Amino acid sequence: MLVFYICYVSYRNLKADLPLLTDHTKYDHDLLTMDHWLFFGNNPADVLHNFFGTDVMSQILAALYVLYLPVVPITVAAVLVLHRDVTVGAWYATAVSLNWVLGTISYYMLPSTGPAFAQSRMFADLPDTGATALQYSLFSNGAKFIADPQGDKIYGIAAFASLHVSVVFTLALFLHFAGIARTIRYIAWIYLGFTILATLYLGWHYIADDIGGLVIGALAVWIGALVTGNTRRQKRKKAARLAESEEEIEPSVPVAASAVAEPSV
Repeated sequence: MLVFYICYVSYRNLKADLPLLTDHTKYDHDLLTMDHWLFFGNNPADVLHNFFGTDVMSQILAALYVLYLPVVPITVAAVLVLHRDVTVGAWYATAVSLNWVLGTISYYMLPSTGPAFAQSRMFADLPDTGATALQYSLFSNGAKFIADPQGDKIYGIAAFASLHVSVVFTLALFLHFAGIARTIRYIAWIYLGFTILATLYLGWHYIADDIGGLVIGALAVWIGALVTGNTRRQKRKKAARLAESEEEIEPSVPVAASAVAEPSV
């Protein structure tokens, strides 16, 4: 938990310095062009708004998107405490922590703000939700930070890659490979689908951001498994060594040199 916290705080601080260290460079136009190409000349958010509407679905996706905030620390603590194999808990905590590390690298590789900040008019018809309130807060604090970097406001806007997607994908992959109860795994995969949909519908991310998030999530799970001894190959070797050691310490049954005569009646 301490390592998880250190990684998160470091990620948050480095994210806050993004405008200063990247000279305000943004790649939103290029990412938006890719979105239009992938959607055959259409804006993904516009297509989703027309298909799902902007009332009920907006509230549902906003609630699920904001739910991410408590889900991350709760699941990390739950796996660390409840799983009987401590290496499995370490695997998940390491994987989530790696999301912050790899996510920070991706922010500096391709700085961007996201559709809701780069083209806010596209999302003007969405009702007020927890997600829109968070967007407004990030925009307000970001503008104040740029105006006065030495002030008390923190810059928290970054689109590529989507850590919402990467962390939820990490959770779903981990639950799958760790063999957690089937119902819980299904819920995690469904939640991932809604998370990806919400990133596009609410304007948090471009399609490339979500793809980048999937890549980061997969890398985090694989590296986390590798360093904690939880890859399939490592588990097979461990099981083989355990079987060999059990065979070596198994006591042998001595064979009697001569039979003991039964007493005569």
